Amino acid sequence: MRTFLKQILLVFLAILVTLSLMDIFYTWAITQKPLHDIRENEHVDYLIIGDSRSNPLLTFYLEHLTGTKVLNFAEPGFILEDNLTMLDYFFRKGNTVDRVLIQADWKFGSRTEVGKDWAYTPYLIREKGLLSPRIPFWMYAENNRNFKPMFLVKQIMDGIKKQPSSILADTIGINASNFPFRYNENLNVDYSKYLFRINDIKALETRLKARGVKEVILFSIPHLPEWITTQSDSATYKRTIRNSGFKYYDFSTIYADTTGFKDYLHVRNSRYTEFCRRFSATVMTGHLQDRQPRK
Repeated sequence: MRTFLKQILLVFLAILVTLSLMDIFYTWAITQKPLHDIRENEHVDYLIIGDSRSNPLLTFYLEHLTGTKVLNFAEPGFILEDNLTMLDYFFRKGNTVDRVLIQADWKFGSRTEVGKDWAYTPYLIREKGLLSPRIPFWMYAENNRNFKPMFLVKQIMDGIKKQPSSILADTIGINASNFPFRYNENLNVDYSKYLFRINDIKALETRLKARGVKEVILFSIPHLPEWITTQSDSATYKRTIRNSGFKYYDFSTIYADTTGFKDYLHVRNSRYTEFCRRFSATVMTGHLQDRQPRK
């Protein structure tokens, strides 16, 4: 009996040591590539700000298409203040950026939330729009979109072969509603009646220009046509933007069909690959000639 208990204890200790080593390795792997790829004293050509609808703008694919350095701060549930927290961290690390691309629509651009202050932690996963620690390693693997185990293996193999990764990561998973859109009351909020925060964006532009940013550019994300019809004054915020002097790229109505949408606001990832190409060909083309050399 005593021998059996010793064997059980040894097996338990072996499992504990193995998991601890895997946790150490996985945590180290994440620190080699921070969640939003924010490093130190690095120059970035484009930095994207937004929420879950801009989140699937794949940075490595945009970089492949344009030859530029791109960061994407957009996260599910984020509002403008969340992005400001990440921007402060970005600049504190000595980084610089040429152009900041801000998602501008009446949903993202009108929302405020009091008491949502939080410290940006660049190596940890997301939870409900925030970032919080998770151990052991398999919870990183389950939730961290940058380093799922097989994606990590693929990146290592591509690095050995000196080839860029061909994986288009499934950056966000949003289940389509089980009910027809018109019967889902949660989707029928009329955001167009809210105040669009153009003055806050102008104030942000002033801060960014003081940091050496050349230009702030606004863009909208594709919307499900049926949802647009529920917004009683959907044209007002666009008129506000166009009268503000910002360069503005409107993609809200580029898809007339519903088959490419996960839900009322989110385009399917397969469609986002196409959208990345359209995004890079319009928003990012024309600025390449005055890029600063990368550090």
